[in-house]
Amino acid sequence: MINTEITDLNSLVSAVENLYKVNETMLQYISTLKTVQDDAQTALSEEGEQTMAKQRTRIMIDKGDNGEPVLKQISIKGSTDWERNQEIFERIADSPLGRLKLQEMGLYCPQGNVYGSMSIKKNVPLFSEYATNWLKSNLSINANTKATYGKFLKFDINPFFGAKHLNEITIDDLLTFFTGMQEGNYSKATGNTCKTIIKQVLQCAVTDGLISINPALDPRVKNPCTKKTERNPLTEDEWRDVVHQIHDRLYSDDRLYMFLVAYTAARRGEVLALRYEDFDFDNLKLTISRNITFPDGYNANVGVPKGKKIGVVDIAKELAIELQECFKDCPKEGYLFHRDNDFEKPYTSSSFWEMWERIKNTIDLHGATSHVFRHTVATVLRDKGVDLETVSSILRHASVTTTADSYIKPNENKKKEAINLLSVNSMNAA
Repeated sequence: MINTEITDLNSLVSAVENLYKVNETMLQYISTLKTVQDDAQTALSEEGEQTMAKQRTRIMIDKGDNGEPVLKQISIKGSTDWERNQEIFERIADSPLGRLKLQEMGLYCPQGNVYGSMSIKKNVPLFSEYATNWLKSNLSINANTKATYGKFLKFDINPFFGAKHLNEITIDDLLTFFTGMQEGNYSKATGNTCKTIIKQVLQCAVTDGLISINPALDPRVKNPCTKKTERNPLTEDEWRDVVHQIHDRLYSDDRLYMFLVAYTAARRGEVLALRYEDFDFDNLKLTISRNITFPDGYNANVGVPKGKKIGVVDIAKELAIELQECFKDCPKEGYLFHRDNDFEKPYTSSSFWEMWERIKNTIDLHGATSHVFRHTVATVLRDKGVDLETVSSILRHASVTTTADSYIKPNENKKKEAINLLSVNSMNAA
């Protein structure tokens, strides 16, 4: 049996050519490999009739008593490059010396007295088909990550690689893809995520025996994107303006959603997953134990919060007043954001985006997205003197480092005030 599966034409041609390097007389073409292929292609009739093209080749099948090569002339048939190279490879494997050479190269191994022929996989799936199945069946990826990976596959990766068979993807393809991302001004984080997805998909294909090597592991394949995604929080004045607009101009679900986002620092999916029974108004507490994602781009998938960080957070008194007003005609159980008058049916993706469009068209968000309010709460609390550990706890981060590095931006006014403390007059006055 062949020990190393050869899954594409390039690998097959390379294997045949390597036989030249092992022993120049192992395979002696009357014409070069290129000529064999060209002549075979020419032999096809103009009407498209699949005439079997033939070329004569000599292969060394053994050595004589004095070490001289024993040659055998064979005819190579085939209408495609694959068929011709496959036959060359297999005819060499049929000879005693050929088997020995292939065995030395790690391409052939015996099973008793029986020698098999080359293992060829012709039905290699398209990247898009394989990647979709890989993501759907991967139990090691949580729902949040699956939803994110699904978007990158749909909008960025599959448009480039989707129509290629797995064994057709080369290092040059990968370099072209990432160069295009750099020219398209993609962020470094997006480039890293795309590289992770491609690398994992192709590595799984190696494990499944569909390809022999993973080209994404080549050290030349790097993410050249350098742009950093900035999430600038609102100023305290902008935040206050948004809160006033929510109170004066929004109603129903739109009003409820924006009050929760503006006051709790909860993520979008966590807010959409809230149920009435999560609120404890007697103690001004809110339990955040679920998160909603949309893996298929439409239906809600209810899972645990990001990082599996389930927690109880405090409710600001102002928020509690607004919530109790919103809840006065609602049941005690069920999702806050539901559809079809069924409190057990959470929002779909389209339900959310319809709501978000209404909100954007009704009030001035100062350019903020839902997630920007999470950054805003962190920054406003820091500017009011709240210590970093407390802010991190409110955001339910796994570490204070995450809060400091990614969520809290320097306050320019505070920086100016701080540097002015170096004034000699102010120091003397102190």
